[in-house]
Amino acid sequence: MAFKIAGSMAIKEAVRRAKPVLLEPIMAVEVVVPHEYKNAVMGDLNSPRGRIEGMDLRGATQIIKALAPLPEMFGYASDLRLRTQGRATCSIHFDRYQPRPGGPDDEDRTASAAVPRTPAPKGKDSGVALSEPDKG
Repeated sequence: MAFKIAGSMAIKEAVRRAKPVLLEPIMAVEVVVPHEYKNAVMGDLNSPRGRIEGMDLRGATQIIKALAPLPEMFGYASDLRLRTQGRATCSIHFDRYQPRPGGPDDEDRTASAAVPRTPAPKGKDSGVALSEPDKG
């Protein structure tokens, strides 16, 4: 038992000294869009966590290059088709990892990043079964 406690304490101290950082995947996004839908697509990509990297003109279409976190890209192709009436296409591929904002090392975290727990209504159980500890 003493070895377990000593090992646990050593791991906790090592993690504290290492100052770990939570990383998230950043995706490179390239959207080929007709000129008339350019502003709608740019507004969508230029979200709080997305960043426009550049634009090129090829014939009657705009090519928009951007970087965005992977969680923001789930369902993006469907949203893009909806916004452009099916006239735009996109390609999304991995670019790099970068520290996730709001992580344990981020000094500028806001209170809104924490999700408050809501208590179960009175007279209702939480639906979580708790087991009794073994007595042996």
